[in-house]
This record gives sequence, structure tokens and C-alpha cells, in this order.
Amino acid sequence: MKYETGELTYYNGFSYEIFIRPELIIPEEGNGYYSIILFRDTLLCVSAESDEVFSGSGILVLSLEHHIKEAKILEQGSSGSVSSLIFSPKGINANFEKFPDTFEYQALNELEEGYRYMPLEPKMFETFVNHFDVIDAQLNHIQGEFWPCIAKSYVLELILMIARNKWLLQVGLNKENMALHVVEYFNFAFSKKLTLDDIAGKFATNRTTLNALFKKEYGTSAMDYLNNVRIENASFMLTNTGLTIATVAERTGFSDEAYFSRAFKKATGKSPSEFRRALPHPYGAKWAHYCFS
Repeated sequence: MKYETGELTYYNGFSYEIFIRPELIIPEEGNGYYSIILFRDTLLCVSAESDEVFSGSGILVLSLEHHIKEAKILEQGSSGSVSSLIFSPKGINANFEKFPDTFEYQALNELEEGYRYMPLEPKMFETFVNHFDVIDAQLNHIQGEFWPCIAKSYVLELILMIARNKWLLQVGLNKENMALHVVEYFNFAFSKKLTLDDIAGKFATNRTTLNALFKKEYGTSAMDYLNNVRIENASFMLTNTGLTIATVAERTGFSDEAYFSRAFKKATGKSPSEFRRALPHPYGAKWAHYCFS
């Protein structure tokens, strides 16, 4: 089965291998699709080599070879819900037959047993819910002029959040390591207009202590670390969507396009427009002027 969304507002006959529905759907193993299942207040049973039951709220991430034979809802609370986001590598990046060998895609390709349950802290879970809502609106309801780019950009953010959350789960969060909790916060809050004082206040510390912790743990300041997270997300959007540079700057938390361009060039050696022009257009077209302004 193919999972795709198509509409006439982009161009006649356009189809898109990104699919979202408010129900539990498991794509057939080996069918070429990844999946993120978002569930809340739900008792979910997954049958692979053996049965596993997941309760409460979280996400279930499936690789192309997920080995799941059956999945079903055993019980659901009054506020319960399940949504399935299904996408192919082509749906995310039309320039590759398969995902490139980078850490964010490894998080999808190297899942234990071919799938993984990931608990999310409440604020990150809210971010996933919001992103699912935006993707659903763009794919199935609003579909304005740039709906493919907008929908894809939110899927890309989810992939990066999953990759970073997997790393956080591996290193293990603990109450004593404030820097790790700040990194977890950056994972989903990078798009906010944050100052160092904002971040320090949220974690009941001061800017000097916060920077000292980051310098010790990561060899950089808290704001430089945050900007690296933002640049990483921006690179994904510039590579895989036709969103304007101004939109990418806003979506990734930079105060203005000029500051974004300076930060991006400092990090990558190229301006956003130079970075983008060096890559094929994700839809096989030419980079139009509006994509650079």
C-alpha cells in the first residue's frame, strides 16, 4: 500500500509520500515507510517476537523493518487518542533513494527490534502533539500555497527531536546534571526567542553558573549550544524544503534574518543561500528567487 497525500494546490497531479491520520496504522514491514505513532491515555499492545504493552502517553517509532505483526488498542481513557504519521525517505528528501548516513536518520534506522517506545516529558509531548496537528492541517485541510514545505519541515523537526531524545535516553537524565536538562529543553524549545537570562531563570540558576556548566560538559556556552541546535534544524529545512530563508530563520528561533545569516555562515562557512544553491531542489525544480528572500 502507498501512503501519500495529494492535492491540486501545489501542481496538478502532485502526490506526497507523507500521510497522517487520527488512528492506529502500522505500515507493512518492508513497504518502504517509517512511522511515528503518537498516543495519549492509551493502553497499546504491539506483537512482534513477543507481545509488549505500552501505557499512558508517548511515541512509538517504527523503522522500515519493524517486525511488528499486529498492534491494537487494549484500552483508552476519556482523553485518549492515537495518531499515525507515515512517511517514506522520498517524502522527506527527494534527492536520496535512502536516508543519508547521519545521526538523525540512524535514530530511525537503528531502532532496537526495528521499533522503539519513547516516553516524552510533558512539554516535549505537547510539542509533538502540536507538530502532528500542524502536519495534519497542512496535509489534509488547509493546503495553502506552500503546504508541502510546511508539512515536511515539521516532520523534519520531529525526526531531529527523536534523534536527540534517543541520545538523552542513552546518556540518562539525572537531577544532578542540569546541563542535560537544559539540552532536553533546547530539543523542543529552540524555536522560541530565548535569551540567556530566560534560560537561566527557567532552571533557577544564573547565567554565569549556566555557562560554566555548559563549558564543562560541552566545551561551549549555552547560547552557542542552542544556536548549533537551531543551525542543525535550519540546515534540514534549507536542504529539504522551499521555505524562504526568512521563514527558516523565524521557525528556528533567530531574532531576524540577518542574524541568522551571520550565525549560519559562522557555523557552516556558507550563507544560507549559498548552502541551498549548492544542493538540488527537493522537488526537482530550480531554486526560485523567493526561496532566498
